[in-house]
Amino acid sequence: MTMVEAAERAGLLRPGSTIVEAPRQYGVGLAIVAARRRYRCVFVMPDKMAPEKVALLRAYGAEVVLCPTAVAPDHPDSYYSVTSRLAEEIPGAFHPDQYHNLENPAAHERTTGPEIWRQTAGRVSHFVAGIGNRRDHLRHRPLLEVAETRRQIVGADPEGSVYSGGSGRPYLVEGIGEDFWPSTYDPEVVDRVVMVSDTDSFLTARHLAVDEGILAGGSSARPSGRRCSSRPSCAATTSSSSSSRFGPGVPVQAVQRRVDGRSRFPEDEGAHCG
Repeated sequence: MTMVEAAERAGLLRPGSTIVEAPRQYGVGLAIVAARRRYRCVFVMPDKMAPEKVALLRAYGAEVVLCPTAVAPDHPDSYYSVTSRLAEEIPGAFHPDQYHNLENPAAHERTTGPEIWRQTAGRVSHFVAGIGNRRDHLRHRPLLEVAETRRQIVGADPEGSVYSGGSGRPYLVEGIGEDFWPSTYDPEVVDRVVMVSDTDSFLTARHLAVDEGILAGGSSARPSGRRCSSRPSCAATTSSSSSSRFGPGVPVQAVQRRVDGRSRFPEDEGAHCG
């Protein structure tokens, strides 16, 4: 909403305009805003995205273009390149460009951070979040200055993503991690980055549903308080995805074979998660 409103004020979005974007977790929200404001919406996404997520976006009226996942960011068929090309080719198109639009993290500095502070009554000592394409969820250092001596900001990152030292190789979890460095990401606001495997993410998502009644996606299950280097007195995290958007998800055994080769939960034979 913030990026759309800023574009409207700048005259970049007018009645009949087209929004062209490569969305991650915020695609549904952007599709809803576009529908309410009568903008055409074209989303470009990697082909690893779950069919249920694609169907949900199309249900809100968005046009979805799928591109191969396992190509370099500068490849002409990557979803980054295709997004830029469509934004140039479609008359009246606006590209929010969440990877470089500073309105993106600024919205969370103004809203998400204060909300966490209020809901924890200022007691939050640790904030743990999956690292996406921006610094939004991790840009709360000014809000935690009062707790400077006892707080820690931890980023959880997919195994293979560049944020935690990976090469950018493909991984199964959707919506977080990157294979390049967006200008909106600020490593200075993160105290620690932890690499987490696909197996841990999907198994945690399954157990959150079974044990806690929280239907989170793999990207929301990746952050974990047990990754904090010190015992949290009040740990906070956010969930930006739901398993309902991923259908049956990835079979646990397939994830185990492709990533770690074995399960921490032998009873999960044949189960699905994520």
